[in-house]
Amino acid sequence: MCRSVGSSGRRRRTPLVVASPRQKSSAVVVLLWLYFSAQMLLFGAEFTQVYARRHEHGLSEREDAQQREAAASPMQQGRD
Repeated sequence: MCRSVGSSGRRRRTPLVVASPRQKSSAVVVLLWLYFSAQMLLFGAEFTQVYARRHEHGLSEREDAQQREAAASPMQQGRD
């Protein structure tokens, strides 16, 4: 049995990754940037939808149905 002098027999557990405060703050900044970027993207999508509805830039229901039907018909022809 080989034990070094002064050893208590217990192993000290050290974490695999030791992060400094600078690394932690960088991670927080990146997470905040991702959060606010996602919020701006979602706000922009909502704004665009409301703007299109108020100014009637969207397709009418009939035009939308015609486009869906035209897009689906080549796919259905391949199945037959």
